[in-house]
Amino acid sequence: MKKLYFSRVLLDGALAVFASYNCVAQVDFGVATTASCNVAWLVGAQLQNLPGLASVPDFSFTTPPEQSTDGSTASAVLSGTFLNPGSGIGATGKITFSPSIGPVGEVVQTAVAQATDYTTLTAKLACHYAFVSTCTNSGSGNVQVTFNNGISTGVNADGTSMSSGILAQGATMTILGQCNGKNGSVGPGSATWSFTLELTPINVPNRFTAKQKASFLAASVADHATAETLVATFLASVSAGYNFPLLAAVLAMDSAGNVAFDQFLDPLDTNYTVLAQAAASPVSPLSGSGIFQPAANTFNAWQTNLSLSAGFSSAWDTSINRAQGAAAATNAYWDTAQMSAAVRFETQLASLLDQEPALRSNFVAQFEAGFALSFTTSYVLNQQSEILSNGLPAQLLEGLVQLGANNDTITNLQLEFLTADPGSMAGNFPQSLVNTNLDAAQYAMAASLRDAALRLINPALLSSGQVRFDLPTEPGYTYTIQFNQDLANPAGWTTVWSNSATSVLLSYTNLPTPGRQAGFFRATLN
Repeated sequence: MKKLYFSRVLLDGALAVFASYNCVAQVDFGVATTASCNVAWLVGAQLQNLPGLASVPDFSFTTPPEQSTDGSTASAVLSGTFLNPGSGIGATGKITFSPSIGPVGEVVQTAVAQATDYTTLTAKLACHYAFVSTCTNSGSGNVQVTFNNGISTGVNADGTSMSSGILAQGATMTILGQCNGKNGSVGPGSATWSFTLELTPINVPNRFTAKQKASFLAASVADHATAETLVATFLASVSAGYNFPLLAAVLAMDSAGNVAFDQFLDPLDTNYTVLAQAAASPVSPLSGSGIFQPAANTFNAWQTNLSLSAGFSSAWDTSINRAQGAAAATNAYWDTAQMSAAVRFETQLASLLDQEPALRSNFVAQFEAGFALSFTTSYVLNQQSEILSNGLPAQLLEGLVQLGANNDTITNLQLEFLTADPGSMAGNFPQSLVNTNLDAAQYAMAASLRDAALRLINPALLSSGQVRFDLPTEPGYTYTIQFNQDLANPAGWTTVWSNSATSVLLSYTNLPTPGRQAGFFRATLN
């Protein structure tokens, strides 16, 4: 059993998050194996200079294979992460089952294998919560995740579930992740689960609608799945003697997935007096002998789009989180400044997401006639087993480091690959990148970003008596600005400007009518 006691306090206006120093985790499948860690952690920029509290460590362990009386085996890996900057925890678990093989090759399976992860938390302040769980089964695996008094979010079925709401001050939360062999069997098969819980103070506004958050979550799942497939493709290409620069795409897709998930959770960052800048991630161009240049061009265009998307999504994520931090500190100036930056990043990111499916499709169309790489579920399983035992292969690790991936990014990628369904990663490259789920997720997230960016920013009253403001826009879409003197009259909105956007920022100045009373402006996207 792993117990983590979770608290929130306000110190000098800065949000602090801390946990007790005792952390114990246990995996039990016949013979109990226990690992423990001592944890002291704190989040809050104004508090990170305290001795011993500057770091936010992860905890993880791998249990050795356990052998039952009939010779069957089970092995498991669990990992927990404290989210930063944010106020929450996440954990992932996986167990694999291997049966005993009899003297004539028959499968002998009578023992039960099981891995269980419990977490208990207490909210010291009233807060919003967002909980998400993902379950995956393969072969003989069963898996479930429950949240608060046995309310199940995923039982014995693949998929992702989420819930959100408000927790009262002092509310206790319990989370259980468990996987075991179906009907008492122990293999062959595997089951994985993951969960993340994020808490935000009740006085901090939710920046996105439930529909928008659902699109962010779907995009996160699709992006991470694509990143995992690209890791498997890279490993298979190395085995086949190719030198295909896929790792930049892996990092960009993984980063995009992390950002989308972060905004589903809607956390906060106390470093709100610094504005973020968009910086593209590294790109590895495809070139060299034997590469048809038009095909290389389509690959490079796709990679460049992913790189720019990663840069803008990171800047958007940071800006929204810092706006949340400013709101928690009741600093209206920096809340407005961070949101003004965020909505500009939203429209630019939406444009890049709209383009990504077509660029990826062009790349696949150029390559599929002259390049083919196939790898099976068994190959992926072998790679997972090798990485579980020996860590990442040297070429994969060196490539990630050369592209600037830090230890946390590499560790998370490794964990994602180990806990992914092998069958979902196997296939043919580049045909496996034809992914309608990913396409739909990209378009839906782009639409959510455009909706969220409908904010009138930088308002100013000119000496002439005119009012001016800016509206972040995405070129090619039609925007309308309307005016109403009385919000109580929903029929009173009249259009004062409507046109197709040609830039990423529209500046509007009204033409005042003599004697007209004060009123209100709004923007819509057609």
